Amino acid sequence: MIIVHFGSPYALKYFDDFDWVIQANDEDPIAQDVAAQAIFGAIAIKGRLPITASPKSRFNTGLITNELYRLGYAYPESVGLKSDTLSQIDSLIAAAIKEKATPGAVVLVAKDGKIIYEKSFGTHTYGDVQGTSVSDIFDVASVTKIAASTISVMKLHEEGKISIHQPIRNYLPQVAGTDKADLKLYDIMAHRAGLKAWIPFYQQTLTEVPKGEGVADSYYSRRQSEVFSVKITDQLYLKKDFQDSIWSQIYKSELSPTQGYVYSDLGFYLAGKIVEAQTGLRVDQYANKTFYSPLGLQTTGYNPLEKFDKLRVVPSEEDRYWRNQKVQGYVHDMGAAMLNGVSGHAGLFSSAKDLAVIMQMLLNMGYYGGKQYLNPATIHTFTTRHANDTRRGIGFDMLDLSPDKEPNISNKVSKRAFGHYGFTGTGVWADPEHNLIYIFLSNRTYPSMNNNKLSTSNYRPRVQTVIYNALEQDTLEEVGARQ
Repeated sequence: MIIVHFGSPYALKYFDDFDWVIQANDEDPIAQDVAAQAIFGAIAIKGRLPITASPKSRFNTGLITNELYRLGYAYPESVGLKSDTLSQIDSLIAAAIKEKATPGAVVLVAKDGKIIYEKSFGTHTYGDVQGTSVSDIFDVASVTKIAASTISVMKLHEEGKISIHQPIRNYLPQVAGTDKADLKLYDIMAHRAGLKAWIPFYQQTLTEVPKGEGVADSYYSRRQSEVFSVKITDQLYLKKDFQDSIWSQIYKSELSPTQGYVYSDLGFYLAGKIVEAQTGLRVDQYANKTFYSPLGLQTTGYNPLEKFDKLRVVPSEEDRYWRNQKVQGYVHDMGAAMLNGVSGHAGLFSSAKDLAVIMQMLLNMGYYGGKQYLNPATIHTFTTRHANDTRRGIGFDMLDLSPDKEPNISNKVSKRAFGHYGFTGTGVWADPEHNLIYIFLSNRTYPSMNNNKLSTSNYRPRVQTVIYNALEQDTLEEVGARQ
C-alpha cells in the first residue's frame, strides 16, 4: 500500500507507521495526475523533503526512482505540439460521422512517451444511445498482422528459434512437398512471396435459398456439438473438419511465378501457424504470454467475449451475406472466424491505449516498464523496407517512397515511420524521428463493409497530417536536418 499525501509536508509526522509514502505538496488535479504517473513509472521521482516533520521524515530525505518508460500523460505544448491545431482533429471526425463514413471513432496521439490527445467520438451505431468511449474495444482487423503475428515472429527470430531468411519448411512441416516449402518469412511478411491475396472460404459453405444465400446444413449447426464445434457466433457453429480444408487450400493455393508485390492475408495465416508450430502455443496465447500480459495490457486479445461484456465491444457489421446477424464481439474477418477467431492475419481486438503501449515499446527499442521485450537490432531489421520494395517493411507498412505512387499515409511522416491499417477502419503508426504515435480506431464497416467513405475521403491520413501540422516548426526543421 502506498499513501499519497497532498498538502503540507509537516503532516508527514502522522504517517510514520506506513512503509511507503509519497509527499505531493499541492492538492490540485495536476499534482494528483503526476503522483499517479510517478507511482507507475511514467515519471521519475527525484524530490527531497524541504523540512523535517518527524524522525522518519527528515530534511533532504527521499528516494530517487528511474523512469520506466511507460506511457504517461501531458499537455500538448509540453512536448512541442499546439493544442489549437490538434483541435482540428475534432472537426475532421465530426465530418466523417456526418458523412456516415463511420458511426464512431477513437483517436490517440502520444509524443515523447506522453499521451497528449485521447478522445472518443460518435456512437457505436448510427442513432445509438451508447456513445463511443476511449476504453472501448475494437476489432482491429489487419492491425493483427503487426500487433500479434509480427511481434511474435520478431521474438522467435531474435531467439534463434526461426529465421526469416530460411525456408519455412524448416518450421512448418505441413508445407513440405508444396510450392510454399522454399518461401521465406522475409518475403512473405513483405507481401512479396507470390501468394494469393485471399481465399473466400466462407463462400464455399453457402447454399442458394429463395431470398439469397444461406449457410448449408452440411457445414453448420445452430447448436454446438463434437462435430460442429467451431463457434462462429452464439447461434452458428461450423463443422470442425472444415478447418483442415482451409489449411489444405492455403498450402495448395496457386503461387505466382514472380515475387511482385501482392498484399496477401495468406502469408499471415502461415506466419501465425509457424508461431504455433515452434512454440506449441497458438499465436494468441504466445502473444499474450510474451507481450500483452507482462506489458499490463487491459483489453488486447482475441475472442473478447470470453472476458468482456458485449456492450464494451464496438460492433463491426450487420452481416446479411453469411452470419445474418450483428457482428459484435466476434471477429469480422471470415477466415479468422472459421479458425475459432484466432489467426495471424486478423482476429485481434484492442483499445487505443493498449495499442499505443505496444507501439511505444517498439519506439523505445523494445524496452517498456522496466523490461526489454525485443532487441533494438530486431526492431531495426523488421522496420527496414524489404530490399525489393519501396513501401513494406517485414510485417510493417511504411510510407511508400516511390514517386510514381500516391502516398498511403500522410506525406508528412518521416521515412522511418511504421505501422498498419485495418479493414474495419483502424490504423496504428509510430514515427521514430518524432517519437510520435498515432492510433485511429473506428468501425467504418458498420452497418456494411461496403461503406468505403473513410478511405475515399482519406480521413485517417488527414488526421495524421493534422498531428504533424501541430508540431512546432523548429521541431520539424530539426528532424528535417537530421534526415
